[in-house]
Formats: sequence, structure tokens, C-alpha cells
Amino acid sequence: MKLTKEDRNRLFGTDDIKEQFILFLSGRIGKSCSAEELRDTFHDVSKGLFFSTLIWLSTKKMIKQDGDNIVLLRYPEKDNLRDQVWNAAKILRRFSVADINNLLPDARAKSISNILRSWELAGIIQAVTSDPGKTKIYILPKDYFYRPKKKSQQKEKAIPKYISEKLCSLIRIACMESMKSFIAKEAYRANSSRLLRLIIQES
Repeated sequence: MKLTKEDRNRLFGTDDIKEQFILFLSGRIGKSCSAEELRDTFHDVSKGLFFSTLIWLSTKKMIKQDGDNIVLLRYPEKDNLRDQVWNAAKILRRFSVADINNLLPDARAKSISNILRSWELAGIIQAVTSDPGKTKIYILPKDYFYRPKKKSQQKEKAIPKYISEKLCSLIRIACMESMKSFIAKEAYRANSSRLLRLIIQES
């Protein structure tokens, strides 16, 4: 699949060719692809830059050539799947689950479907084809630039300031009473007039 420079920058989140090679290979089944497929994807990159990048990655032992295939040896942890799906949606603009899956072959179609469904319910993407038995096609409006945040668990309501102050006051009183009780017991055991005076002072 031929990708333009702009498409790659959005899909991979970087304009560095080395990083794009690594991220592209990390998303392929078996972490590998043919040299022809890689060249076809990066068709607009000059031959000099393309082959010098391969040589640099080979020297750093990040890739190796296995016959006609280029195999990734070291690769970063996967990005958040929702980010990847969002980047793919921004490239395609009109897409199905299968279209996204073609760009992200390691992702499960069910997971992609669940993400798209949540965005559809939130009104972020629109389904233009939803007839039973037909593949659902989505479109992404042009005014969306950033991936919507996943709904987090409902946050606890903030405690009003006056309640917080009262609570702190009650805690202080409870601690003081507890301390008085402790001192009184120790005073009784030790029959210490010094401890008794301390209780009276604190009262």
C-alpha cells in the first residue's frame, strides 16, 4: 500500500524515516515484510535515503535481511490501540473495520469494531451504511483533529470546603480525646501527678 509522506506522519506520529520503518515493520504479521513491499509503501522516499536507512538499522542490529524479507529484531512497545485506530481513521476518512484492520494487521477486528462503535455512540464518527447484512461504513468529520478521550470512571464529587474543615476539626478533637484517654490511663498506672497536670492543662 502506497502511503504519502503526510499519511505516514499522521499514522506513525513521527516524520523520522528510521522510526517510521520500525513502526511499520512492528505492525506487520511476523514483524517482517518483503523489501519490495517496504519500498512500495515508502515509494516517495529517495533511493539514497531508503537504502541508507536500511543500512543504518542493520548496523544497529534493529533489522536483518532474511532472504527477500526484512525482519525487525528490536521494536518498541505497541502504541495505544485507540491512538492507532484514530490515526488510521484520519488517513482514510471513510472506512470500515476491515479497512482499519488492513492498516493495523496485528489488531483484532473485534477490538477495532468496539472502538469504532464507542465513537459512533458518542457522535464522533458517523455510520453512512448500517443496513443489516452490509458492511458498516464510517466517516470521520474533518473538524476532529485529536483522538477523543476514553470515558473514565465517574470521578468522586469534591467535598465542599466547609465540610472538609469541619471534618478536620472532628478528627483533631477525636485525636485529642484519644490522647487524653491514653495519658489518663498512664497517669493512673504510674500515679504521676505530672501526667495529671498535663491532662488538666489540655482540657
